[in-house]
Amino acid sequence: MAEPPAVFFVSKPRSARRRPASYFHPLLENRRFGVERGRKTKAKLKVGICGEHGGDPASVAFCHEIALDYVSCSPFRVPIARLAAAQAALGKGPAGET
Repeated sequence: MAEPPAVFFVSKPRSARRRPASYFHPLLENRRFGVERGRKTKAKLKVGICGEHGGDPASVAFCHEIALDYVSCSPFRVPIARLAAAQAALGKGPAGET
């Protein structure tokens, strides 16, 4: 039996289905906790993230905040990720924020 794609069962347009930012807050706190706990166990532990969220300016700022060692993203996101990393190192938010 072939399964139809889930898109056939979704009644709301994609923009209306976006999860609020508060949904992701517990996930970020879990990541922060995991990094802190891992570094207590092994002080020189190298921790980073990879994937498309690695090029998101907000994700890069968060990674800087919790002192991750690296982020990895697709090549077309590298310029944005580098700019976001520089802004985070200088203590500035993503473009348009102070």
